[in-house]
Amino acid sequence: YDALHGSGTGAGNIGIGRNVMGGAVTGNYNVGLGYTSLSALTAGVNNVAIGLNAGNNLTTGSNNIFIGASAAASAAGVSNELNIGNWIYGASGNIGIATLTPTEKLDVNGNVRFSGALMPNNAAGTAGQVLTSAGAGTSPTWTNPVGGSNGWALTGNTATVPATNF
Repeated sequence: YDALHGSGTGAGNIGIGRNVMGGAVTGNYNVGLGYTSLSALTAGVNNVAIGLNAGNNLTTGSNNIFIGASAAASAAGVSNELNIGNWIYGASGNIGIATLTPTEKLDVNGNVRFSGALMPNNAAGTAGQVLTSAGAGTSPTWTNPVGGSNGWALTGNTATVPATNF
């Protein structure tokens, strides 16, 4: 009902649901499934919106994917963006979990839980090693800690006596 009812000239658009792409869409190959998905779209190509109100704030962007109820674009004219359920976001080759604008390949806002080995450069390290930063833009490396057998030494500044100072 009222899907693609605007006076648009776009070709290859598919709309299923009330008010899907209801404006004058001039863009091509957009797909909207769900009540008011892509309802504000007037131009743009290759957008996909699935769910109630999905992508309904997008007006002119291209190559976007919105999945889930009210999965919205970060801006009205954004391109190349992913939003899954307002929890997982993708932009500029980065994926964000609970962050709208990820700045790293994986950007997590919250705690991280994983099982298995931490593998920088596909290396798991060995028992007792620690990760050592090599600075920004460089992968950390596994190193052996300096000091006692457990990685800690009871030493300090000159004239420090471990028996009395620690």
